[in-house]
Amino acid sequence: MKSKFLYLFDLHHDQAEAAVIERSVREGVRVGGTNLWVLIFAILVASIGLNVNSTAVIIGAMLISPLMGPIIGIGYGVATNDVDLIRTSARNLGLFITISLLTSIVYFKLSPLAQAHSELLARTTPTFWDVLIAFFGGSAGIVAQTRRHASSVIPGVAIATALMPPLCTAGFGLATGNFSFFAGAFFLFTINSVFIALSTALFVKLMRLPQHAQANPDMQRRTRQWIAVLLVAIILPSTWLTYRLVKEELFNQAATAVLKAASNNTDFFELSHQFLPKQNTIIITIGGGVPPKDLESRIRQEMSLSGFPDVTVEIRYLGTAGLASQLNQDMQQQYSTVLSQLSDSNRLLQTLASQNQKLKEGLLDNDSLVQEILAQYPAISSVAIAAGKEEGRTGQPRNDVVLVNLLLSERALPYRDRQRIEGWLKARIKNKRIILLFGKAASIIEATQEAQ
Repeated sequence: MKSKFLYLFDLHHDQAEAAVIERSVREGVRVGGTNLWVLIFAILVASIGLNVNSTAVIIGAMLISPLMGPIIGIGYGVATNDVDLIRTSARNLGLFITISLLTSIVYFKLSPLAQAHSELLARTTPTFWDVLIAFFGGSAGIVAQTRRHASSVIPGVAIATALMPPLCTAGFGLATGNFSFFAGAFFLFTINSVFIALSTALFVKLMRLPQHAQANPDMQRRTRQWIAVLLVAIILPSTWLTYRLVKEELFNQAATAVLKAASNNTDFFELSHQFLPKQNTIIITIGGGVPPKDLESRIRQEMSLSGFPDVTVEIRYLGTAGLASQLNQDMQQQYSTVLSQLSDSNRLLQTLASQNQKLKEGLLDNDSLVQEILAQYPAISSVAIAAGKEEGRTGQPRNDVVLVNLLLSERALPYRDRQRIEGWLKARIKNKRIILLFGKAASIIEATQEAQ
């Protein structure tokens, strides 16, 4: 029963041949051709995702990134004492890093978006949790790569360890001159790289893959020493950052609980608060009734009981008068804005009403003209009147124009009647140029009446 249970966790029963595993690792270490182009495209995709704060785009960049290849190569070389593979992998990883940083720097220099969004900020403060993520992600990666059949684990490892976004964030820091961003992001990338390589080396040892022919005790000893130094250099700072992060979170939780208990008072109410864990300070803004004199000491005492002694508490009391004054100012400002908008709306309505009235008057006048012409001259079958503007060569309008089109019946209109109609229209339509059309013939009256 025990042997069957252990068999479930045995890595050897579906393990690929040692030669196949080594060939796969060396293929991932390769720089030229496809890997280099895919790297450039991946870093551009990740930079865009960080720039526009798109998680989906960042995940896409992680999936196509070839950065894990040289890192796994270093771990594999350490485990098998293959010095040449270690050197080749380290050199190619350095080249990958350089190209990635240069590509992201160029992108962020050219991008008009310079704001650091949440996706960027998340890659600037590495902690011990990132150490664990990198170790377990790298372990899953090397186990999947040593199987006989292709596995879907590698894309998941790429997402979990997130090698590409920290490098892009480091490039953002260099492009914008923010070296704290660069330091935090590059440290996160270093954590991921070291612990992916470490987990790779450990599992290669567990799977008892063959040692390289050049392996010797001195090389193994120096390798172990370098690994120990790297682990200490990575774990100590990340552990301190984790401690500080957890402490800040506990401070915020304790302060929130203390203020919630203290605000159960009907005389005053909390308007806002600000927690400053690094400065061990709480700032509270209160309105309404006068708060108790011992409020600060009560808050400090409660925070001390929660494990945070010597907390500085600053209470800013606006009072009823101050609050009312602030509200009054806000209401007056809103009232003035509303009045201004109403005034603009009234002026617009008056303008539209005036234009509408002029349009109605023009329509009534035109209808009267049409009826009079048709009544006096039976030879005219229909009348069309249109108003417009006449423009000169300079494009500037000169005069208002009225076009009168008279469609005649079969009988022609005598010349004397035409003259009479022209004179009558000139008397009725003032200060405008009249264009009079009789069927297909046109008689243009060049007469502009003086304003009366």
